[in-house]
Amino acid sequence: MLPEFRTLLHPTDLSERDRDVAGYVFALARSLGAQVVLLHVVEPVPERTLTLVQQFLPPDAPDADTIRVEGLRRMRAETQQLVEELLAREAVTGVEVTVHIAEGMPAPSILTAARDFNADLIVMGTRGRSVVGEMLGSVAHKVVHQAHVPVTLVPLRKNQ
Repeated sequence: MLPEFRTLLHPTDLSERDRDVAGYVFALARSLGAQVVLLHVVEPVPERTLTLVQQFLPPDAPDADTIRVEGLRRMRAETQQLVEELLAREAVTGVEVTVHIAEGMPAPSILTAARDFNADLIVMGTRGRSVVGEMLGSVAHKVVHQAHVPVTLVPLRKNQ
């Protein structure tokens, strides 16, 4: 018996390079009659960085927690705008799309979202835009080896 793919999880960094992957995900979802959970992970600013930045701010500047909370609020707003632009650009019709913005490290956040949204399949690009991710190992590699559901990797074009 073939598995049914009713919920596709698409982790995206919302970069231009990820555009082809999104198109593939929405086409696949349409052909399967599946819904898509579009996931973007916002990495938190390290506490050490906030402490360093605060040393150069005037004494009456907000504290590190206030700066972190405001920074995350702004990142969420910018991310929501990018997601709306992606959905409009891809002219997504005939597919139910849920947008989820998570805060944390990419691979664990993707695995958590796959469980939380009962994803049947994770569809993601093979290369993101994080320099740190390139140094420590591919997010896609970590997800493939730790996911509880199948993972489809879509290679991004080299000229992008």
